[in-house]
Amino acid sequence: MRRLAVILAIPLALAAGADQVTIQPDAAAGRDTFITNLYPNTNYGTLDYLGVGCNDSFHIDSLIRFSALDAYIGVRVDSAVLSLYISTVTGATPQDGYCAAVLDPWGELEVTWHGNPGRDNVWATDYEVYVEKVWINIDVTAIVADWLENDRDNFGFCLYNRVDPERSHAFISSDYADDAYYHPKLILDYEPQTIEPASWGEIKNGRKLGESR
Repeated sequence: MRRLAVILAIPLALAAGADQVTIQPDAAAGRDTFITNLYPNTNYGTLDYLGVGCNDSFHIDSLIRFSALDAYIGVRVDSAVLSLYISTVTGATPQDGYCAAVLDPWGELEVTWHGNPGRDNVWATDYEVYVEKVWINIDVTAIVADWLENDRDNFGFCLYNRVDPERSHAFISSDYADDAYYHPKLILDYEPQTIEPASWGEIKNGRKLGESR
């Protein structure tokens, strides 16, 4: 019986370590666009850039959703970084920007300013843009953890600016055909769900490996 106990202890000794995954969709799988009140009925879902900016009369917001992230619901999130490549910067720098969770569903090829899905500023995070032709990394850990750990709906991110008038910047979108290397990406560090150990006594009483007490 001792030998059997040793064999059963082997899977119980395995501890789940942290994993990392980079989600960087191509044009077919990517879901990103921008919307503006300048042309409130126009959709920009096929363009290869994502605009963010404002002045006294207009706003430009960008929307990005990583659908593949839904496969990780239930994991514990250690960190999540939204990585975007800045293609152009217009106006003075530095420029402030903000990233928040989107509130409602939207379609890349349908959404317009009049159908603005809104944003949830509870977990909003800020970023600064200085120069173009560089990557910028935005910490979205709180937003992604809320989606995956609390099983909240992932409607994507909204990037916007309301504090720096006469300034704007643009990121490469997943529709950029010249080089997929520059497409938006989400880098997720997480800990998979673990199997709760079962003692030999619990197994004898009918509890299976991985069952909750």
